[in-house]
Amino acid sequence: MLLFLFFCIYFWEQMNCYYQGFRDTDGDLSKLFFEIMLARVVFVLVFEHLVFGAKLLLAMIIYDVPADVLLKEKREEFRAKQALDAALIT
Repeated sequence: MLLFLFFCIYFWEQMNCYYQGFRDTDGDLSKLFFEIMLARVVFVLVFEHLVFGAKLLLAMIIYDVPADVLLKEKREEFRAKQALDAALIT
């Protein structure tokens, strides 16, 4: 175990990391970094609007109230109207 630890430390010191990321030679964030960040934000906003639009479309297509319940409500309104008309006539 100790040998493995020395081995890891030795090679850790020998490695050079050349990854610069999205930075200039001065170390500041480059213009490419901000362009990529803007593209990510725009993607998230567009995707979110597409999801909510699809949800709204499905909510408009699929009714919340079943057809038999609508029919029963209309029948109840009709009978209530008939009862009112009969009460007003007599």
